Order: sequence, then C-alpha cells, then structure tokens
Amino acid sequence: MEINVVDTVDPGLMKVVMTLRNLGQKVVEIPPGNDAVHRMVDAIIRLAGSLGSITVLRLYAHGSSGAINVAGGEYSEEEQLSTLTLANLPKLETTLRRLSPYFASGTRVELQGCSVATGTDGEKFILGLARVWGVRVQARPKGCPLGTVQFQGAVYEANPQGGLICVPGTEITRQGEK
Repeated sequence: MEINVVDTVDPGLMKVVMTLRNLGQKVVEIPPGNDAVHRMVDAIIRLAGSLGSITVLRLYAHGSSGAINVAGGEYSEEEQLSTLTLANLPKLETTLRRLSPYFASGTRVELQGCSVATGTDGEKFILGLARVWGVRVQARPKGCPLGTVQFQGAVYEANPQGGLICVPGTEITRQGEK
C-alpha cells in the first residue's frame, strides 16, 4: 500500500492532493495545529490498518536542509512537534518508531520537500530517519517546483545500516498499474 501525507497548511500543496487522488493514491491531509507529527503517525496507522502493509510512504511539505514540515509554517520552538528536524529527531523517535511494524519488507519513505537532503544536516537527518524506521529514506538535495508529486532526477537514499547513495527517483503510477 502506498500512503501519501500532505501538509495542507500551504494551499499550494492542494494541487498535490488532487493529483494524487486522480492517480488513485491514498492521501492523508494534515491540517494546521499542534502536535502534527503525532497526529500524522496516528493517521498513517489507521489508514495502513495492518502490520507490514505500507510499501511506500511519501511526505509532501516544505523542507530545508535537515527538516520537513508536517503541518508547517515557520519552524519555531513552539511548533517543534509539528516539524521533523535533525534537532528534534531524538524527541520524536518513540512516536516515529510506532510506524516501523507497518512497513513491509523493502519499504521506502520519500520526503517530498525542497532541499531536505542538502548538506551535512540533510544527510544526517535522512540517515537518522532510516535508522529509526528501519527502511530506506529518500530526499532531494535541491529545490523542486511546488505541486510536484514525484522526484525528478537523482535523489539521496539513506539505508538503515548507515549507507547513503544517489539513486533515480521512482515514478508514481496510477494505483493498480505497474
């Protein structure tokens, strides 16, 4: 099962929601509010329904080096549990780890935000998430056009064993097609 999480704080990301739904993809919209990471994890688990069912998890939001919003806006200390960052990964690890049993063998997580994998912080961030979840985590080292639903060109991929490589992005197909 492919699950797509979209930060709906930015109305520009609603195009992503419409495109994904037109492709038959399962979409979780995360509205503004506190504690968005916890709300996101709960919503993903509800939609997944059973252990080992998630094959691809995509998060669509604004990003920066070592960070991706979940129910965004500007990162601030008050919003720390609504944004995933390298700095707050230890605080959110227990919550994020709740997703691990729902990932199938070979699952990948795509962080579909601009520049998430840029620089040392970006690399450490995706490596940290790969370790926490025990799956491959992919992210862009550069910006992207708002409304894009799939990676264009090469992306960085971190694996749970601590490796980091450059791979081509994977195309999203209409659900049920190969």
